Amino acid sequence: MQELTDNIYKINVDSNVYLLKKEKTIIDTGPRAYHDKVKQELAKFIKPEEIKKIILTHIHYDHCGNVDLFPNADFYTSKKEIEDFKKNPNLAFTLPKEIVEFLKNKLKNINEIRDFLEKNYLEIIEVPGHTAGSIALFHKKEKILFSGDCMFENGIGRYDLPNSKPDEMEKSLDKLKQIKYKILASGHDY
Repeated sequence: MQELTDNIYKINVDSNVYLLKKEKTIIDTGPRAYHDKVKQELAKFIKPEEIKKIILTHIHYDHCGNVDLFPNADFYTSKKEIEDFKKNPNLAFTLPKEIVEFLKNKLKNINEIRDFLEKNYLEIIEVPGHTAGSIALFHKKEKILFSGDCMFENGIGRYDLPNSKPDEMEKSLDKLKQIKYKILASGHDY
């Protein structure tokens, strides 16, 4: 686990999982293949049952494969991601059936807590492109941009997938480039 600040940590398991310890929040949960590693790394800092919020930047297998580690959490993503996923769970690619069912039953629209998040610690930024409902998050106090799979240190996310919005990717990237962040916390370390 890599410490980004005294409160925010990153676990790299092909995609990145972020722990906001004080807020008891996880951003993305990583791919299922790393279930045990995510659990072990988190246990060094917090018990998974203490996590209160899971925020998914988008619903692909490598970002939501371990949602079942967090029995007491509420799960949030954009309304568009939820709608697309419920219409066609195959858009998430290789998720086990039990994770698909879990997500169908547990996902909530992040707008339900937008006011709370934005008043306290995270600005929500809609960044369609990689998926139609992708979101990024900006931790205002720490100046950390959680860009999901929209923008990486050395590139940008794919926008040729079944529910991508290639015509909106440039606009989303422009939004993120306007943010004065100190740390880019992307979905992958590309």
